Amino acid sequence: MKAYSAEDTAPPKRPMLLAFEELQLPPGYRFVPSDNELIVDYLMKKLMNRRLPHDIIIDTNIYKYNPWDLTGMHESQGSNQ
Repeated sequence: MKAYSAEDTAPPKRPMLLAFEELQLPPGYRFVPSDNELIVDYLMKKLMNRRLPHDIIIDTNIYKYNPWDLTGMHESQGSNQ
């Protein structure tokens, strides 16, 4: 069994991560895709190593962290309304 260190539980580092305001998203932009949009516009492109729209999805190995830690790792941008 693998021994885990503090490094294993540290949030992933994203060098050159732009601040949300620097992404130049259109006014009113919200990431609330339908199931079809999520599959066609994001997941399929990601599988084919193609650039994603606005490239704002953060990869995280969910098996490396406790569920209650995942929600605090990346702050929410905007609101759900």
